[in-house]
Amino acid sequence: MMMTMLIRYSFRVDLYAAYSFWNCFIGMGILWFAANGMTQQQIQRYCSLPTIQKARQALYLNTTGIALTLSAAFLSGLTVYAYYHGCDPLQMGLVRTADQIMPHFVLDRLHVPGVPGLFVAAVFAGSLSTLSSGFNSMSACIWEDFIFPMMPPDINPKRAGLLTKFIAMALGVVTIAFGFLSAYVGNILQAALGISAAILGPCCAVYLVGVTLPFVNTAGAFTGFIASLAVCIWSVIGKLMQPLTVPHLPITTEFCNFNETDRAVSTVDRFTIVYHPKPLLGTIQPV
Repeated sequence: MMMTMLIRYSFRVDLYAAYSFWNCFIGMGILWFAANGMTQQQIQRYCSLPTIQKARQALYLNTTGIALTLSAAFLSGLTVYAYYHGCDPLQMGLVRTADQIMPHFVLDRLHVPGVPGLFVAAVFAGSLSTLSSGFNSMSACIWEDFIFPMMPPDINPKRAGLLTKFIAMALGVVTIAFGFLSAYVGNILQAALGISAAILGPCCAVYLVGVTLPFVNTAGAFTGFIASLAVCIWSVIGKLMQPLTVPHLPITTEFCNFNETDRAVSTVDRFTIVYHPKPLLGTIQPV
């Protein structure tokens, strides 16, 4: 869970600002519009429903679920900050990145039997459900657009299904490889959002061009897409290599007490941490 957030809303137009009203509203608006309105993964789900009315209902339910999920994430971040702002685990070396603070909080404070396992199961369930549908959609696109035109028209459906499964498996292997590479990325959430925006932004532009500008031909749309994609990827790579300075809420380690002899509740790396009954106070000691 990220501990970085805006101190106050900024309506200034600044391309170099990490967060402002405009880049959050416009950038995330385009990202969600593209993700829910024009990706093959979503369109395939809409087309699987019997009527347009059912598809609209599914979209409304999906939007409500996303809003609730994001609200829960925001509240979780505020809860973690309220508890750790006086004894920051990141500054103390208990975690290596800000993404590890939320799992550390679960292990450190939620001592109800089964809750840590439920937390891990929820993370894996959400990830696997998204990945499985994504692999299915990508394999269908690759088969339909690139492989099927080269196949004989009377190809056996079983063979076609087997080939699409192999494509999905290959995509899974590539995803696992990128998962190992993500260990070298500072903030996984920012990297994932940046890469998604770099790809979905140009796709959204091509979609809108096709809807609103019928005089644009294929060559022009394709050239614009490649140019836009190159600029977006260049921008994302630059941001990952030289991250922008993000304002932090005030955090400190002055409430960490090194004189306590209590044993730890949870262990991360070489340290253990135990908190007093009073909120925002903690003790930390070597294992």
